[in-house]
Amino acid sequence: MKITKVEAIPFNIPYGKTLKWATGQADAANHVLIIIHTNEGIKGYAEAIPRPTIYGESQISIVTAIKNWFEPFLLNKNPYSLHSIQLEMNKFPGNNTAKGAIDMALVDIQARSASQPMYRFLGGEQTSIPLTWMVNLDTPEKMIDQVIEKYEQGYKSFKVKGGIDPVQDVELVKNIRNTLGEKIFLYIDANQGYSLSTAGKVIRELSEYGVSLIEEPLPKDIYVRNFSKIRFLSSAPDVCILGDESVFSAKDVLRELNSDTIDMVSLKPARTGVSESKEIMTLVNLFGVDVLIGTQGETAIGTILSAQIALGLNVINYPAELSFFTIFKENLVTEQPEVINGELHLNDSIGSGIEIDEDRLAFSRL
Repeated sequence: MKITKVEAIPFNIPYGKTLKWATGQADAANHVLIIIHTNEGIKGYAEAIPRPTIYGESQISIVTAIKNWFEPFLLNKNPYSLHSIQLEMNKFPGNNTAKGAIDMALVDIQARSASQPMYRFLGGEQTSIPLTWMVNLDTPEKMIDQVIEKYEQGYKSFKVKGGIDPVQDVELVKNIRNTLGEKIFLYIDANQGYSLSTAGKVIRELSEYGVSLIEEPLPKDIYVRNFSKIRFLSSAPDVCILGDESVFSAKDVLRELNSDTIDMVSLKPARTGVSESKEIMTLVNLFGVDVLIGTQGETAIGTILSAQIALGLNVINYPAELSFFTIFKENLVTEQPEVINGELHLNDSIGSGIEIDEDRLAFSRL
């Protein structure tokens, strides 16, 4: 089997509203659909997700990298030659999501060629995973309404976007906890928004309201980061620090775990594909820390692939942050992932199971 073509198709799907977080905002998914073709008619799919302020990638840069740099050496390669392909791609620094998408599409081809669902091809067995609902920044009243609505739909885990106003973050968590009690798992993403002097106090106060997990409270490049965890643990020993912006790669994960700055890892297949996700899982298992599946704001395409990888690599101890696709009124797949009572369910379709609706793609492509 040989690769005959690599498509990188930019598309736009509106959210329907502007979503905000501590370091930015967006009102649409301006992503890139990746399709890798083979001479046997088997195709692999993936979604590359630009985050200019996080990874330094744009829609244009992803398309350019794939068409000008990656496709030329992918042509005529066997899709199973992942190691040699990774070595070629890594000659180009950065380009996290472009590389991750190519890797996922190649594994999709492998699973389809083996006539296996992707999760099973990767060694998994479970076919469903509980979901976390991401409570996006809004007025406090509307954020609480979001939680109540999604709890009634079956969600039991919620992540609150914070990091802009620490006092408001604590008050919001307090009100959510007072509204729904101990029936939900509740944590907060500070998006690197707290100062060192603020973080310890906020974490201590949040722990009083049953928050046992906080994501990236400090700027990832702050020089006191290596010394900060002792302060956090002394003030709130039951609160775990979840790494996200600090752990783009397996090398990052190793550095942070060696420095003891994080307790958990947010694994995002959009930036690590399958191959590097496996490397990260090896590291977290060696260090004895836990991991959850984070989100990059995937449409249904990226959601399906992330769920396949989560279940294939057995990343199931925590609910996955893969509910974002439900906010879209339109999607490019012929069959949406199924969410039942707050859980995402995969079927036994071959490979990723992704099939593209060509009419919807024609309408959304740029």
